[in-house]
Amino acid sequence: MAAIAMVAILGAAMPAMQIARDIRTVLVLAGDARVATRQDRPPACLRSTGSDAIGGVGEACQAVGRLRTTGQPLLFLLGPLGLVPGFGGADQIPALLDVTLAFCRAASIGQSLVRDLDATPGSSGERVLALTSRRWSDLRSLADELDGALEIESRLDERRFAGTLAPAGSVVRRLRALRPSIETARDAARDAEAIVGEALGANGPRTYLILGQNNEELRATGGFIGTIGVMTVDRGRIVRSDFRSSYDWDGATEYAQLPPAPLMQYMGFARWYLRDANWWIDYQESAREIRRFWSESQGDTIHGVIAVDRGALDLVLAALGGVDVPELGGFVTAAQATESLDRQRRQIAVQRNHAAYHETKTALLNALSKAIMARALLTPPVDALPAIAASLICGLETKHILLNFAHPEMAALISGAGWDGRVAAWPGDVLAIVDTSVSYGKTAPYLRKSGVYRRAQDGNVTLTVRYENGFTPVPGGQWDPLIDGTFFDWRAGVFRRVQGAWVGFVRILLPPDTTVDAWSGWDDRVTRLPDEGGLLTVGGPILVYPGEARLVTLSYRLPPEVRASPLKVLAQAGGIAYSLHVLYPSGPAAHHTIEDRDVVVTAG
Repeated sequence: MAAIAMVAILGAAMPAMQIARDIRTVLVLAGDARVATRQDRPPACLRSTGSDAIGGVGEACQAVGRLRTTGQPLLFLLGPLGLVPGFGGADQIPALLDVTLAFCRAASIGQSLVRDLDATPGSSGERVLALTSRRWSDLRSLADELDGALEIESRLDERRFAGTLAPAGSVVRRLRALRPSIETARDAARDAEAIVGEALGANGPRTYLILGQNNEELRATGGFIGTIGVMTVDRGRIVRSDFRSSYDWDGATEYAQLPPAPLMQYMGFARWYLRDANWWIDYQESAREIRRFWSESQGDTIHGVIAVDRGALDLVLAALGGVDVPELGGFVTAAQATESLDRQRRQIAVQRNHAAYHETKTALLNALSKAIMARALLTPPVDALPAIAASLICGLETKHILLNFAHPEMAALISGAGWDGRVAAWPGDVLAIVDTSVSYGKTAPYLRKSGVYRRAQDGNVTLTVRYENGFTPVPGGQWDPLIDGTFFDWRAGVFRRVQGAWVGFVRILLPPDTTVDAWSGWDDRVTRLPDEGGLLTVGGPILVYPGEARLVTLSYRLPPEVRASPLKVLAQAGGIAYSLHVLYPSGPAAHHTIEDRDVVVTAG
């Protein structure tokens, strides 16, 4: 009898383990939409999306459904199985199955909505408006299923899964990491009619600024604003779409006030234009100032500011498989777009003067932007919708897309998801290393960065950051205006030209009430700047010539209440990926790559 009972227990457990492996596979596929992208490789977010991911979800759902239907009599045996060595957490398998079934029901509703969307006439915006109005009860059911799944998930303890069932623990951990996105999806589904109506102009036109940030030329919120687009949506239709080089807006977007002091001192600015307005590290601060100024200078009420960088462009192009842009020579993919743009901009006729360069740049980017919008927003093929959605979510979660909305409900929604680029203190040690180019040129791809953080028992910290400029100039070669290397020598009061040179204004964000004791390596005094997000902010310039490496060091004392807490490292949107070694008073050193997600480094 004991042998029969053990066989029955194992018979119930083995399908559950298979389901756990199936669920893990599905969540790995979903997690691929969260994989970070590096500047030196193509995006990995979309590796397993679309039909492959949908097929995996369907297979897992069918398996879970079969187990819940045919294996119900055996599930009660999973509790005793947890006492068997190597089967830790077996009693949690039914709850894990319930979580999965809730997600399966939500996925089924979602698939029905997508089919309905495809059958609805009109532009994408008009179709979405009509769908949210017609299927509001299904959207709320979708929200309820997600809410139920999250409630069950909160009761699971991934640490209890062990031995053969250890993969189930990794499933729960991955699910927990996805929780903010799932909560956002739940809230959006529950309030879809009001939110979608507000965003798509159901109650009147809504105008958005689209900022094209080039992170090859570093700025605090991602990159230099090379293009500015104005898009107005009215009852779901895009009624205005005007994308230009940011220089083309200069006459209408000059600030009445002086630029921040570091821009005047280290870039030689006497005027301040919108293209340089993303000075604040906190994207909400930068966006609010941009929205206010645009409204005052243009007379338009701006309802949101959306920033995208080259990574976001690559993600959407990869999801679409490419778009046809005659101005760029025909059909272009994510891998070809940047090369095609640069090839056109490097033509001799284009380089003959400043006006010709920006006229060509405006025409090319306008053509590319409109082609992407037409394909992704106006008439997207239904079979591409999962990939498009995955690319947008990936861009939001890896800070390649930043959102700002004037509408309070929409602002709260994106803030909860962490998609608003907000800088906020947290109850512990925190660090951000933010680089802003104050020289001219696209030198970021050649910069290498690494850091070491050492914390002593008494709360004294030494932070050392190394910058290396890997650009190799060609002796006697033609000046490359895209890479450039012009910088303002603030000590002599003159502009200098060194191909590939980089001057960065490096800001360090620290916990409030931190005391800075010493600094070294900067090329001018490190000064206290206005706090952002309640964090102490200091910064100064550093000049790195091609082939040169420079070190900067900051010594400071943490306030007593955070001296033993984990360190949270804030990633800069569109910033340089860098390695950071963290050494606590005890325990081994921790090594992390800081890319496009914040990282919490625990002690020991």
